[in-house]
Amino acid sequence: MPFGTDLPRCENFDELREQANERFGLKKDQFVLLYVGRIMKLKRIDFVLKSLKLVKDSDDIKFKFYVVGKGPELKKLKSLAKKLGFSDKEVVFTGFLDRELLPLINARADLLCFPSLYDNFGLVKVEAAAYKMAGVFIKNSCAGYGVTDGVNGYLSENTTQQFAEKIIRALSDRENLKKVGENASRDSYISWSGCADLLLKRLYEIVKEHKEKQQLINVSTSKIEK
Repeated sequence: MPFGTDLPRCENFDELREQANERFGLKKDQFVLLYVGRIMKLKRIDFVLKSLKLVKDSDDIKFKFYVVGKGPELKKLKSLAKKLGFSDKEVVFTGFLDRELLPLINARADLLCFPSLYDNFGLVKVEAAAYKMAGVFIKNSCAGYGVTDGVNGYLSENTTQQFAEKIIRALSDRENLKKVGENASRDSYISWSGCADLLLKRLYEIVKEHKEKQQLINVSTSKIEK
């Protein structure tokens, strides 16, 4: 069963993007990449930073990467970002963001970077989909479950080189990236109410299957007794 979100699908998408540009000092056509969650080793944010170093070195694409959240790896990641040659304007560690600011950064971001092999689902994928944002995930990971590469997200092999290539592929075609984000909203978004409906449907199916099996057992037992 999927995890749901209490975030509704975004209805004022363009308005939020404009507000985000003003709030975060972003240009209208500037690419924004995003990670939201606990800042811990298992989330592999260092993997993203190393991938983005390859993007920066091999392409003319200019971007900002926002790391939203708190956790024990924050100091190490800031040090790694500087070691890789990123400025504070290229990689931004926001720390904890107030609830009212999350819709702004989610609506403004162009691509979610989530290479986790630890998460058994990845709720952040659903939250991103609420704002028409596709993500890059690792192929065959639980976080990437339900994602079709190039359709409603992007799937990478577990290497920084291919993760970088997927990011470049996504950002190289702005119109297609927008379409993939819309597909992510269509395919990956689900509310908690929707999850409850799925669970109820599955429970009915289980009860029905049990009754049918019980009926077969009863028929077989009756024949044996005769």
